[in-house]
Amino acid sequence: MYGGTIAGNQTKNSGGAISYSNDFYMYGGVITKNKAEEDGGGVSGGTFVINGGKITDNEAKNGGGVCVVVNKAQLKNGVISNNTATSNGGGIYIKDNGYIEMSGGEISGNKAADGGGI
Repeated sequence: MYGGTIAGNQTKNSGGAISYSNDFYMYGGVITKNKAEEDGGGVSGGTFVINGGKITDNEAKNGGGVCVVVNKAQLKNGVISNNTATSNGGGIYIKDNGYIEMSGGEISGNKAADGGGI
């Protein structure tokens, strides 16, 4: 994703805005005000790399902004903010033995029962 906006979407499963299988790369754009009843209010899937853009104001049970099901989340730049999870990981939820690498960017203002940021 290099630009544009994905907003106001809703799903009963995972990935309120985007559900993917393997890899998702974000270099710009905005993913906002989406909702998933399960995982990843903004995005949900395998490897997630953000090197620009914003994921903000999304909601889910786990991973209000992002849910990484397997593999890794990599933050180089960009913003993950003001997302809400009713259970785990307000900003990012790492599921099934995944991990996170962070060398830049911002995770702020997220809310969850456990792990407001990650």
